[in-house]
Amino acid sequence: MQNQSASRKSKCLLPKNSSIKVCFFSLFDDEVIKFLLKINKAKNLTKSKLFNYFSIIEKTIISRRHELRHHWSTEPELENLSIKKIMSRNLFEEIHLGWSFSYGKQTIFNFINLINQKIQKFWVPSEILSLDESMIPSKARSKHRRYLARKPRGNGLVVYGIADKCKYVYANELAIRNGDKVIDISLRLLNSLPKAPYHFYSDNHFSSLKNAILFDRYGYRYTCSCRYDRPKELFKEFLHKGIKAFEIKFAQTKIENRKIMAITIADKIEGKPIKLFNIITSNQNIFFNKTRMETRFSNGICEKYEICGQF
Repeated sequence: MQNQSASRKSKCLLPKNSSIKVCFFSLFDDEVIKFLLKINKAKNLTKSKLFNYFSIIEKTIISRRHELRHHWSTEPELENLSIKKIMSRNLFEEIHLGWSFSYGKQTIFNFINLINQKIQKFWVPSEILSLDESMIPSKARSKHRRYLARKPRGNGLVVYGIADKCKYVYANELAIRNGDKVIDISLRLLNSLPKAPYHFYSDNHFSSLKNAILFDRYGYRYTCSCRYDRPKELFKEFLHKGIKAFEIKFAQTKIENRKIMAITIADKIEGKPIKLFNIITSNQNIFFNKTRMETRFSNGICEKYEICGQF
């Protein structure tokens, strides 16, 4: 097998050995804090109280309880003395329940755009990127809350984004109910990237011929896993016919004068039916290891999560 070409690494633009405090205040600067103070309905909320609130949120992530209120419990097994010293439970709950992202013109979309500006200011993404969606569990009364089947936590806000090999999320966009198509979301996310060569990995949510052509127009490489019958122009009665266990079929096609490689891998575990993996890619240098049923490309393993980490 040939040596894999080294891909461009990501780069942090903050000073080396920056503390967590420096990183936090680089993201949550005065502009963001001013925005957050406007959209919270808690009475007499100040900058210092807001920082104390974020400090408690950080501590609750490290030291988890079944419910947030248990940190203020009087029972020794549950109470968290460090949190009790920072803020009372009543004040914390007032701030925690006071967020309103539809306050006047200060909408959740303004907030996401503002955060995108901050996180892109201090980071240069790597060459290998992941385009994916993420569910933020929420019970909030919002018209943007959605339900996704086959998710561990199916209710919440769906956010689309681009992440790199360091698991740094470089751009976000909130999914709107009955809103934009995937191709429009992809276009806006791609426009947020600095000009450079990239190789995108995505799952079947973003794996369409329109998206593949969009990547190609930007000059980006792509590797997308697909459903067994999608895109139908490539896979419907095309590569599946007569495929056997541990067999790999691939074919190259041209759409709008753009070369697209279609691959079907038939994996089989003893006692289970054949499982098909479909891939479309712009990469012409493809290597296979049939003994482990992995698809290897010139710059890494095809599996998106192994390369980029889950978004």
